Amino acid sequence: MATGPIAKPSSEKVAIKNQAPDFRTRLDLAKSATVVFPLSNEVADLLAKFSGGCLKEVPGDDSEALLVSLKQLLWNSPKLWECPVRGMVVKCNEKIVAKVITGNRDYTEQTSMQFLAQKAPDIPAPRAHGLIKFEPFRVIFMSYIPGTTLTHAWPEMSHEEKLSIKQQLEKIFCRLRSLRQPEGKLLGGVHGEGVKEMRVDECGLFKGITTSVEFSNLQFSARHHGSNSYVKLLRSLLDHENLQAGSVFTHGDVRTDNIMVKKDPGTTDGYIVTGVIDWEDSGFYPPYYECTTLTRTQSLVDEDDWYLYLPRVISPSEFPIRWLVDRLWGIHVRTT
Repeated sequence: MATGPIAKPSSEKVAIKNQAPDFRTRLDLAKSATVVFPLSNEVADLLAKFSGGCLKEVPGDDSEALLVSLKQLLWNSPKLWECPVRGMVVKCNEKIVAKVITGNRDYTEQTSMQFLAQKAPDIPAPRAHGLIKFEPFRVIFMSYIPGTTLTHAWPEMSHEEKLSIKQQLEKIFCRLRSLRQPEGKLLGGVHGEGVKEMRVDECGLFKGITTSVEFSNLQFSARHHGSNSYVKLLRSLLDHENLQAGSVFTHGDVRTDNIMVKKDPGTTDGYIVTGVIDWEDSGFYPPYYECTTLTRTQSLVDEDDWYLYLPRVISPSEFPIRWLVDRLWGIHVRTT
């Protein structure tokens, strides 16, 4: 019997060769760690376990000890999600997760979670447990939301189960959108972080925008090489809108990857929504904005009936003109 190494099929060799490295190998880039938003006692205790007794009672007093213990915690926690170029989420224990994201100047997710905990604690969003600037990254600690993503569960759901999810999400987003502010208040992050529009700048924060008109002007400022007359024609369709004044609190990235569900223990085949995660793009935006962003990832050719069960309050049917113009504008930006 041969005892040498087993030859791997060529396709498997290619897969191994092309596999992206663990994001944690990039943690060596971090040379400092500073607490920006206070850490909860639970997170402080987690970090203390990896400090070798060097971390002081108040995390942040000793940057070097914090740096070492943070890296150890991240390396010793199982990954829940990873994007090799952008970041990862690890499960520190049964109650706390840590989200590591490239860039350390945008604290929107942290401040939005704090805002929701104060203004709408009934919305099933993670609770903030502190933020560390971890050059060139940021680490946001938050409560763990149990369950699986709706992406994973959706294909196996019956029509009745999908309707139930729709109804549950309707209540959640109605409550979210009940958080309003009048025209003239800063749009975007609740602590003045600014608005985001990925078509203009994938990583940019635009400050000082206070009206729906100003935000619309920003959206149409995206770089393109098509005709100006076509753009004017698109924008003229918006003259017939009957928009509500002011802005509503918006998630900004509603998709099945960001909705957590689990089997309902009270039934044999039902599901309950356990949480809505990933609040990086949240804040106060014009009422139409949510319905336009949630379909930007929809394929024109791949079947996905999730988009046929969208909660009414954030469905394109609520803002059909704006949605259609946004769709045409998106195609124009990508193809010119």
